[in-house]
Amino acid sequence: MIAFSRAMMKINNENCSGAGKDPTFFSTCATDGGCFRLMTPEHSKAAGNKFSVGNYYAVDLEYCIDHISGVVYAKTSASDGGGYFELDQHGGTITSQCRVSIDSTGAKLMKSSGLTCTVTSSAAVKGITDATLAATA
Repeated sequence: MIAFSRAMMKINNENCSGAGKDPTFFSTCATDGGCFRLMTPEHSKAAGNKFSVGNYYAVDLEYCIDHISGVVYAKTSASDGGGYFELDQHGGTITSQCRVSIDSTGAKLMKSSGLTCTVTSSAAVKGITDATLAATA
């Protein structure tokens, strides 16, 4: 399971698990930009449901998570909007994690612990950036 902070963000209640397609709030990506599809590794789970670290908080970010396919759909609704999520190794400890930020400048690795994590992104096409998170022990 993957989750974002709910305290300071727009939450899209659309259930996109197993949908195999972009959520409806992606319909304006071509004109608005700021949309991301982040593919996550197989056999991963979320660390918890509080995702704030120091001065980093989620704000002005819509998201939908396809837990079946392992895809996080996110859209920043402001130039300074963004957030992050933690991905833990399935069956690992809380110290085996990758932390990825998503904001108007892209998807980036913030921190890793106990795993070797990389985030690669493609150039935006019609306002959507595809990114992949890879993690190895």
